[in-house]
Amino acid sequence: MKIKKLPVLTYICYLLLVGAALTGVTFSRYVFSSENSTGAVLNRFICSYDIGDMSAVTFSNADYWQNFGTDDQTTMNMARSVKFTVRNHTLDADGGVDRISDVAIDSTLRFYAPAEFTGNLAIQIAEEDENGEYTAVTPQYVLGNLIYGITEDPDTGLYTYENENRDDREFAVHDGNTVIYTEKFIDYNARTYGGTLDEALKVSGGFYGTAESHEGVITAYSEESGNRITITSEVKDSRYSVGFLRGKEVTVGGVTVVESTSPPLYIDCLKSIPYYTLDIQLPGMNFTSDGTAQSRTYVLFITVLEETVNSDYSSLWSADMDEIFTDPSAGDYRTFNEAVIEGYHFDHRVAIADGSGNFNGEYTTVRVSRKYDYDNGGSMISVMHVAPLSEGATSVVHPIYDFYSWNGYSYESIDPDMSDAGGIQGLYAVCSNGSGYIYFEDVPDDPHYDSYTGQISGEPLYNISEALSKGYHSTLNVLFSQASESGKG
Repeated sequence: MKIKKLPVLTYICYLLLVGAALTGVTFSRYVFSSENSTGAVLNRFICSYDIGDMSAVTFSNADYWQNFGTDDQTTMNMARSVKFTVRNHTLDADGGVDRISDVAIDSTLRFYAPAEFTGNLAIQIAEEDENGEYTAVTPQYVLGNLIYGITEDPDTGLYTYENENRDDREFAVHDGNTVIYTEKFIDYNARTYGGTLDEALKVSGGFYGTAESHEGVITAYSEESGNRITITSEVKDSRYSVGFLRGKEVTVGGVTVVESTSPPLYIDCLKSIPYYTLDIQLPGMNFTSDGTAQSRTYVLFITVLEETVNSDYSSLWSADMDEIFTDPSAGDYRTFNEAVIEGYHFDHRVAIADGSGNFNGEYTTVRVSRKYDYDNGGSMISVMHVAPLSEGATSVVHPIYDFYSWNGYSYESIDPDMSDAGGIQGLYAVCSNGSGYIYFEDVPDDPHYDSYTGQISGEPLYNISEALSKGYHSTLNVLFSQASESGKG
């Protein structure tokens, strides 16, 4: 996104609002276990893993290094970290060892996200011991140096791109004899726990197509460490959201701008785009079949390197775009930057009641969504709860299944009319994480208003201006395979 030239302090604050959201990842425990039950013919294949909370789910859309008119560069993008544990056994209800695998197991960390995001990352993994101390088990991998054509800077000896403009870069095609040295990657504050770690990577494969549509497989392998990275690209119909600044207009020095006084408005889009599957295999993530319970804990560090500039990030709201808040006719598909608009959503603060219908001063956040029905015309709204799974964790979205009315003595189940926000006014709801009774009082479904009362009276309070962020669907999980089947051990 093009960043306006603002005074330094304002510029920094504005960057804090810009992010590519990493959603749907790392917020709940993923567990896999399997047991063959055909008797003595097959041995038991047992494994499990869990993925902890991510340190943050937003990434600044900015170049990693910024120069504010001095010789010193400033780091703009903090690395995000996520912890994961892999085991050759399952856990019982008390967290102790339950069943242990009879066969050797290999495991692979898999990260799935859009090419626009993943191809712009540096990643690194450290292992955590029982005392909480870290040891780097990989160098920092600059993924773009594996994907695009690179050359060595004659002054520094570090890799640079043959074309610095990301949109104009050509994909590299590696014949299997290509060797890329991690010591020649630009250092984006790589972790050096246990000392500097570098590798010579034998790289094969490549991507074919354009930046907007490309497929292929790239594999990088270090004979010294045994670490392996595989990046697979495929074009898929994908959903994402573009967030717009929403708030009150204020005038400063004769210039009228929109304050960020309200949660952003997100346009929900559907478009065919390339997604990358990033597989990371480390020797330490493999387990022997000696009958002992084994587990290892790692931390994945993810760093965004360059500002992404495209039509989504540079979008400005216009009066014509207000038609988004009206129902479409059947077959009247609406588009935004060549993507089909499926609807929109925004967050709203509401009160929480206890089981006796009393309010104790607690508040939470709900997400109000409107989804179009292009087949029949019209739309429907839905609401979700936005809150952490546990105290101190990053907030995520939970489904809301049940609605109730309060008769003065107890809650009574009700099936509300979800054609507009009028159908949920004064109702209560509970969500899948059981955070009390959420009270829907004066909740609007039009983002120009801060209340349903204002929406009915037709007095807009909030204005909408430039695009701030882009939210993607992504996943992080662990795959297991029997070692003999993977060709190892």
